[in-house]
Amino acid sequence: LLFIAKNLERIGDHTTNIAERVFYAATGNMLPTMRPRAIQSTREHGRASS
Repeated sequence: LLFIAKNLERIGDHTTNIAERVFYAATGNMLPTMRPRAIQSTREHGRASS
């Protein structure tokens, strides 16, 4: 179960990276470097995801 959860998190991270690259390609602007969900996640769990 932990293996599945870890891989789902990685899929989400890769999807986010793809979306950021598509946004940059379409607009020429970078998204903010700090993601609100990442900040919220570290507060809830006490660590950053890697």
